[in-house]
Amino acid sequence: MNKIYGVDLWNISMTIEEVFLIAQREKIHLYDIQQNQMNVSFYADVIQRNRVSSAFLRAKKIKTTGMIGFCFMKMKSRLFLISCIFMILVWFFFQHLTLKYEIIGQGEDIQTLIETELEKFPLPSWSMNSKADEIQAHLQTKLMDELSWLDVYQEGSVIKLMFSRRKQTDFEIFQSVPLYATKSAIVSHFELQHGNKLVKEHDFVQVGTLLVDSILLDSQGMTHELFVKGKVFGYTWYQIEASMSKEESIHEGLSFFRLLMECRSQIGHSLDPGEKLIKETILQFQQNEGTIQLKVHYTLLEDITLP
Repeated sequence: MNKIYGVDLWNISMTIEEVFLIAQREKIHLYDIQQNQMNVSFYADVIQRNRVSSAFLRAKKIKTTGMIGFCFMKMKSRLFLISCIFMILVWFFFQHLTLKYEIIGQGEDIQTLIETELEKFPLPSWSMNSKADEIQAHLQTKLMDELSWLDVYQEGSVIKLMFSRRKQTDFEIFQSVPLYATKSAIVSHFELQHGNKLVKEHDFVQVGTLLVDSILLDSQGMTHELFVKGKVFGYTWYQIEASMSKEESIHEGLSFFRLLMECRSQIGHSLDPGEKLIKETILQFQQNEGTIQLKVHYTLLEDITLP
């Protein structure tokens, strides 16, 4: 029986055999058929109400049970109707009420700018039309230089603002400053974008040698000023020394390793990004009186234009 969703209770003055014959002919599903003297009562689905009333012309509907019956009963109540209308009005009111802004994106400085602009749209606010489009147009105008993307939309009583900040482009300033060697070296290679090279790879240069000039002579002897930008890499040499007292020594092998690490640390601090150690040669490891001393020769690949 489909009493949960809703069935009608009918009563008719007829024999139970006649009720069965009519129900079978009209294909009507009946439940809980009971005969009381000359009357027969039965249940039928609410969706078959029209078919039952047409097939059993003298039948009288007593009541409706189940969920549908409950709704029909409540709809006859004035208080229920008023409550439904009130709930619809409350729902409609809050659908158009904005109580909160939610800003989503990286950059506290941008969030602060957006919050400042949102002060022009105070909360809470009620409007038939969402203010999301109006706020988006306002922010895109005011924060054009700070925002690369902005999306403003409303979910319930919350207006959400999602943004991504505009990446700042660093403008490079080109200068006509020649590049000089700041250390003696053998030129390895050039990483040059602009400038006139005056030395070649494998040339030996000393401190102060002009490597890349900002002046270029053409075939007619005319001078042209060039921008200079780039690096000149060369092989350089260093001798590093480290020492320790014999009192600090525990084992000769450990002493050597400790002094070697100290030498590598010293030479490593002088390396900039892109530079590297090419060769390490042990020159001397000796003990003099109360001191243990290590001398190491290093070959480096460096930007020889840096101080």
